[in-house]
Amino acid sequence: MQGNDDFSMSGLPPANGTDDRGARPLVWVAAFTKSNAERTAAAALRREDYSVYIPSRRELRQWSDRKKWVEVLLIPRVIFIHTIPQKLNDLLRNPAITSLLKAPGERKPAVIPASEMEKLMFMAGNSDRTIEISAPRILRGEEVEIVRGSLKGLRGRASQDADGLRRISILIDNLCCASVSVPLSDLEAIT
Repeated sequence: MQGNDDFSMSGLPPANGTDDRGARPLVWVAAFTKSNAERTAAAALRREDYSVYIPSRRELRQWSDRKKWVEVLLIPRVIFIHTIPQKLNDLLRNPAITSLLKAPGERKPAVIPASEMEKLMFMAGNSDRTIEISAPRILRGEEVEIVRGSLKGLRGRASQDADGLRRISILIDNLCCASVSVPLSDLEAIT
């Protein structure tokens, strides 16, 4: 990845998950920013010695009179921060940060596994093709399991109702099919 320092991966801590002050484990979290405030939030956090990553790609844009290479954010309004868990609440003091990513139904910020961050950084830094960011897909008819909430552990087949909401259906042989609406974030495909 080239270009503006706001997008570079330099300054990130070593991959062993510790900082230079000792063996305090570092975690990755995602922070939501105000609109077009990713660079502002990242710069302020870097001044406070946080490691910040903003996934981006270089893209050639054409105007009527010229072409120009620009840095395009892969995930607008999201920055990734590598910090110790004890400092998570301090991140919200940054006026450009609106909230931290939380798993559905959870109060604590979601910790992103370092291996997933390494894969994202590798992909963003090395891909010569367009990277698409999308929500996880669960296909109609796919076998799924509910992973949180009061129905955690229930398995069935994914379907969709007339309003486009994701449903999980349980077939009772020769009798009926029971189904319930479930947020997509509460479902995982069974492989």
